[in-house]
Amino acid sequence: MASQGRWKACTFVFVALAVCLAVCLTVVTILKAKEVKDLLVEQCTEGLATRGMINPDKPPIFADLTSKEMRAIVRYVLNQKDLNVVEPTKVANLNESYISNMELLPPDKKDAVGYLEGRGEQPLRRAKVVIFRGDKRKPDVEEYIVGPLPNPAQHSLLRTVPFAFRAGSAIEEKVLPLHVVPMIERDLGRIMRESFGASLTNCGSRCLTVYVLTPMSTAISQKEERVVWLWVSYDVEFVSLHPVDLNILVNITGNDPSKFSINKIWYAGQLFESLTEFVDRYFTDPNIIKLKLTYPREDENLFSTLNLRGTTFPTTGQRRPYQTEPDGKRYSVTGPEVEYMGWKFTFRMSTVSGPQYYNIRYNGERIVYELSLQELAVVYSGYNPAQRFADYFDSYGMYGKLVRTLVPGADCPEHAHMISAHHYGETTGDATSLSKNAFCIFEQNTGIPLRRHHSYSKMGGKFYGGMMDDVLVFRTILTVLNYDYLFDLVLHQNGAIEMRVISTGYIMGTYPTSEEKPYGAHVHEHVNGNMHQHLFNFRVDVDIKGTKNRYETLDIESSRFSNRMWGPERHYFQTSYHRNLKSNEKQAAYKYNFDTPKYLLFSNNKFKTKQGIPRSYRLQIDGMTKSVLPQDKNSEPSRSWSRYQMAVTTYKDNETRSSSEYAMFDGMKPTVNFQNYLDDNENIVDMDLVAWVTLGVHHIPHTEDLPITPTVGAHRSFFLLPYNYFDEDPSMGSRNAIRFDMDNKGQLNIHRYGISNKHQCVGRQSKFDEIIKKDPGSVVQTKNDTFY
Repeated sequence: MASQGRWKACTFVFVALAVCLAVCLTVVTILKAKEVKDLLVEQCTEGLATRGMINPDKPPIFADLTSKEMRAIVRYVLNQKDLNVVEPTKVANLNESYISNMELLPPDKKDAVGYLEGRGEQPLRRAKVVIFRGDKRKPDVEEYIVGPLPNPAQHSLLRTVPFAFRAGSAIEEKVLPLHVVPMIERDLGRIMRESFGASLTNCGSRCLTVYVLTPMSTAISQKEERVVWLWVSYDVEFVSLHPVDLNILVNITGNDPSKFSINKIWYAGQLFESLTEFVDRYFTDPNIIKLKLTYPREDENLFSTLNLRGTTFPTTGQRRPYQTEPDGKRYSVTGPEVEYMGWKFTFRMSTVSGPQYYNIRYNGERIVYELSLQELAVVYSGYNPAQRFADYFDSYGMYGKLVRTLVPGADCPEHAHMISAHHYGETTGDATSLSKNAFCIFEQNTGIPLRRHHSYSKMGGKFYGGMMDDVLVFRTILTVLNYDYLFDLVLHQNGAIEMRVISTGYIMGTYPTSEEKPYGAHVHEHVNGNMHQHLFNFRVDVDIKGTKNRYETLDIESSRFSNRMWGPERHYFQTSYHRNLKSNEKQAAYKYNFDTPKYLLFSNNKFKTKQGIPRSYRLQIDGMTKSVLPQDKNSEPSRSWSRYQMAVTTYKDNETRSSSEYAMFDGMKPTVNFQNYLDDNENIVDMDLVAWVTLGVHHIPHTEDLPITPTVGAHRSFFLLPYNYFDEDPSMGSRNAIRFDMDNKGQLNIHRYGISNKHQCVGRQSKFDEIIKKDPGSVVQTKNDTFY
């Protein structure tokens, strides 16, 4: 009986404990559920959806060519027997006539503005079609205007360009390896294997590659020819950091690859005037300097790779911070048109000149008619010829086609919206999606206040007011061989426009020698990082309160005043300014001088504030550079725009670009000479004005540029800032502002203007990795079909 009593007591205790545990678990579960509910951790709202064009059969006037339009152009051109154009899929050689590229030819501004302002019909769409006439006795490049679209019925010759000046092409990239590489391997294969332990062909896992070309501009040779220095490097990640001090001068003039020839050889710091001289002296001259390099050991720790190595961090594998859009996207994209917080603009990706933005409006008023990249030039220095003559104009490679897939989480935030661009494919005759995810667009919390003031004291009013500078960023990234360039159009909520360019990528390395020391730094065992200058030119067609604008500067200067009323010192000095209206194009050509600081203003004289001040936009340039090279020497005339940090011209339909895709070779006689735009010195008072802005930087490489140059400190930008344009800061209308103040009863009031500060959510999981596994060709080349 006693034993049964003990068991009953134990059972009761266990049951009681079980009930208590169940109650505790229930309470914990309820509290946990309440905690989760309070946090509102859920997927963020998708918000505004992006849409295709409202009427794809009638694209907006600035929209890129559609696939339908490209196919129609090809059919039309093929039917013009005098052009002798070969069907795109059948083009095989340089001695044929074929379409190199085509793109939208934007309408004349007068017609476009009339349509945009409701005073005229939509301008007919036209295309600029470039044909390489390799079939002619004297080959050339012919540019045609073809239209109207989508059913072209006529064409007219725009201009002809020497065949030697032509831009890069897929056909040339396929032809050159078939003729030049075997020629090099045949004559130099043994020497390359002895000197570098590798060769160009039949090399197994130890290969050399002809990485890049340096054009010998006609400004140097004074001949209308196409001559290039080829760089030879080890074919490992990344090739520009593994030079072998072998450069080969190749003449590729004309349309017959069988006549291409090797002119000169640079080997181990020695120049040989011919291939024959080099080969003979290599094997017979005991005084010749010879190289004996070891093939790089390829592993994850190779200095030139982007593999994880060194001291790793963070140690716990914590994820980096990222932004969310709790109530969905606050911008919309309809075809090529974007709307955001009072902003509206149209974008396109020019095949030749890259990103372009049209009809940029704020609260319904056009501020900029066109903002577009014009040229990206890089001028190198060096003792070896490949760097000495490296004077690159990167539009040679067609900027639009140089854009590759942008990667969410690295190139753009995870929440960014991706947009692809389409270009004409030389060998397909259709719109080939060469640029998947060419653009990304996202709203960004910059982490910097747009405006704020904290008036803590009673005397100051006891209030706080401020708001974050949340911006819309429209980004594209151009990869030009070893370098990568980020271009951001940034729209701020106070009516300011920012254009930003940031450089990163690999430096162009050469083999280090004592002669290279003045031109760069010895950054690794076999790598000299040679100095160079990056130059970026932009076209900014401003329309401030219409197209009748004037340009003036506010010149800041020292002023002297009598000081007899205030003390024994005879004079007192301070700064003042005066308005300086520029009356012609030469007066407006701007070269920055620290001794003459000034504001650069564009305005319409008919529109003024109540105080009589012109409603203006100020152009502020952050990232100016000066070229120290002399004018009119070498290839400088092809980049005469770089003489000025900013220039102003009157709008002309035939002055649409400051450069051209032919600038790489045309230094003897530039196809586009920007200086000519200024030399006619036209009146610029109350005219339709265009500003040409140059940004840049001198880069002397250093060891921290290995393996790849960081973006930190590499930002260059210019702003268009409202300057007496509005009666007050328009961001005062933003509900994202925050204000604290005290009422008459001493209670603190918190004003968030209807915007919640409690809602939290997580963004949708990115499916980018899954997408690229199914389509690896969108991020890496899957076919070995390029040469440069």
